[in-house]
Amino acid sequence: MKSSYDFIEDLKVIEQIAIARNYPTIDLYFLGGSGCILGNYLDRLTHDVDIINLDYPSKYGTLFRLFGEYDMLDIQNTSVPPSYRNRCKIIPGFSLIKPFVLSREDIIVSKIIRLAQKDIEDIENLLPDSNISLVNDLINEVLTNPGMLDTALARFKQKLPEFRRIFNV
Repeated sequence: MKSSYDFIEDLKVIEQIAIARNYPTIDLYFLGGSGCILGNYLDRLTHDVDIINLDYPSKYGTLFRLFGEYDMLDIQNTSVPPSYRNRCKIIPGFSLIKPFVLSREDIIVSKIIRLAQKDIEDIENLLPDSNISLVNDLINEVLTNPGMLDTALARFKQKLPEFRRIFNV
């Protein structure tokens, strides 16, 4: 299980290696439990790191493996609103890597597609400090996202009524 401190330490090592290898700037967008931890939205531990896949060169795989368990999430196969970059916050303290955390609202919407028990618990903790109107706008953005895979959209639509019932959103 990793804490915010553990993730920051991993990021420092990743940056040192990237600098030593003379890599260009690397943007990293975190979501899921790791995003909640890095964004200081939730105080819990997680096993893995969820990063939006920006079609990184294969040579970056050695960097990402330093996280241990990690998932590269394809934006077309998730319920991340396409405009997520507009609301991200950067994790300060880095020069070559640019670690970003999705907003609370984007993370909430990204969790609807799976809505497992851990997702429900995270949403319960994220909602009180979130803009509910924005959550609804982002849900609509996902529902009208032409780049989303049909199978992912179907999973999202299947879970959405349960999300609305549980959270009255």
